[in-house]
Amino acid sequence: MSYSLTCTGDLIMTGPFLGPEGPRKAVYGLMGAADHCFVNLEMPLTLSSADTDKTICLKAPPSLAHDLRALGVDVVNFANNHAMDYAASGLADTLAALKEAGISQVGAGLTLAESLAPVSKTAGRTKVAFMGLTTTLPNGSGAGPNRPGVAPIRVLTRYVIDPVAIQETPGMSPFAETFVFEGDQQTALNAVRAAAADNDIVIVAIHWGVPFGWVAASQDELADYQRPLGRALIDAGASAVIGHHPHYLQGVEFHSGKPIIYSLGNFTVHNVIPDGPGDHRSYPAYSFESLQSELTRIGAVARLTWADSAGLPNLELIPVYLNSDGEGEIASREVAERARAQVAKSSRKLNSDAKLRFDGDVPLIDIVPR
Repeated sequence: MSYSLTCTGDLIMTGPFLGPEGPRKAVYGLMGAADHCFVNLEMPLTLSSADTDKTICLKAPPSLAHDLRALGVDVVNFANNHAMDYAASGLADTLAALKEAGISQVGAGLTLAESLAPVSKTAGRTKVAFMGLTTTLPNGSGAGPNRPGVAPIRVLTRYVIDPVAIQETPGMSPFAETFVFEGDQQTALNAVRAAAADNDIVIVAIHWGVPFGWVAASQDELADYQRPLGRALIDAGASAVIGHHPHYLQGVEFHSGKPIIYSLGNFTVHNVIPDGPGDHRSYPAYSFESLQSELTRIGAVARLTWADSAGLPNLELIPVYLNSDGEGEIASREVAERARAQVAKSSRKLNSDAKLRFDGDVPLIDIVPR
């Protein structure tokens, strides 16, 4: 029995969607045409004003959950670094708003068990489980046995400074080494194994990696921990791993024939960065300009299709470009080629190829193992 799924990257909204008309209509039509649509909701849906002590806190009115449902969204991942921007009350408001709109949620809950619990849906005779995880964990946001929050995989970071090179180039960036906290990883892998035992297909969304411009050019764009973690999720039973958080398109790796999408980039960004980080965060004097660069306006909708639920998926990326309203629309031929080039560059070292073709006016990037 065949099955199809569409997924998007980061979705940040501050008001109602201005589509679906014109170029937007084509994107939403493609998303809704699949059996299920799975997106990363990058903000709580709450009217609370009690924000947490963070550089950037995001939120949107709970009524916008109905806008998401109208676009064909069935499931949202809420395991990300903004889920707890308005603390436990903001989380609870979000869960209630999504439920009222008929949208399932994964990756967050009132306890650790709830945050790791999969949502199972059926399409014909195919049973599909959705799960959400995050390595982006502001202090106190990870769920615990009796604590609300997001499904956590903590990452340890070690900074290495070459004592010879630093003398030659004072001020150079240290080399960042990262590795996962083993206890969190094993807990997550056990949850994936349990989901795989009861479902034909398991889709794991994971919020991970480093935003564009925040990694020194002397380092790889993927953090050390990502590839081993992505492969471990596949080995535990995931049929596909869908990544987001870097806010730009990254590469795709196939492990045992199953895709690990490291980042789909942005899909909707009504307002990603305030004018400044606030007077309580004026030092260090970081620049946020990279999050508003041209590269962060290019994202993709992933379309995965299984001819047989026991087989391997076919993967296509539909390039989108964020227009002046911050909403994704079908990319032009020029932008689609730039998207292909970006994905190909990142995928080459992951032993994958990206090839651009067109279905009428719709650009499609086929991702295949090398």
